[in-house]
Amino acid sequence: IKALNDIDTKITFTDDAITFTAGNENLLTITESGQDIVTIGDGGDVDFQVKTNGDDNTLFVQGSSDRVGIGTDGPSTTLHISDATPTIRIQRESNSNDSTLEWAGQAGVKANAVHLGTKNDLVFSTWNTDASAVQESLRFNSDNQRQVIFLSGANVGPTSMQPGASADINFFVSGSTGSVKT
Repeated sequence: IKALNDIDTKITFTDDAITFTAGNENLLTITESGQDIVTIGDGGDVDFQVKTNGDDNTLFVQGSSDRVGIGTDGPSTTLHISDATPTIRIQRESNSNDSTLEWAGQAGVKANAVHLGTKNDLVFSTWNTDASAVQESLRFNSDNQRQVIFLSGANVGPTSMQPGASADINFFVSGSTGSVKT
């Protein structure tokens, strides 16, 4: 199907695919072929915008910068969230599950992580070049112990968070409410 006075604006039907083109730019392609796919754009500078009742930029993907905006059509970072009171939620399907937010270097090696354990312990960890050995950790323990533990050393135990797990702990503070010298 082609526009009468605009030869580069059309809807094209091919085997298991429909393509919507405007100004000779493929804006939307719907494909059914083993994996059903809806593709926005064709690799060119195509923006994708989702408008809702209260926001013209509920979701905005900027084609020129490969950035995503939520609540903004001018994302200044890879993911830019703009709202009166922006909140990000990561929800576990079960409290018996862990959840982790990780940062990695260019090669994909884990460098930092924020981890929420099954007992709602919140742990901040940093690795150097060896992703299997935690270098520094800060743990907020909420298992009715109300502890804050900070460990720093060359080989801090990555799972135990106990001072005895490392021979070179540089700094360790522990205690509980109402306790002295514990």
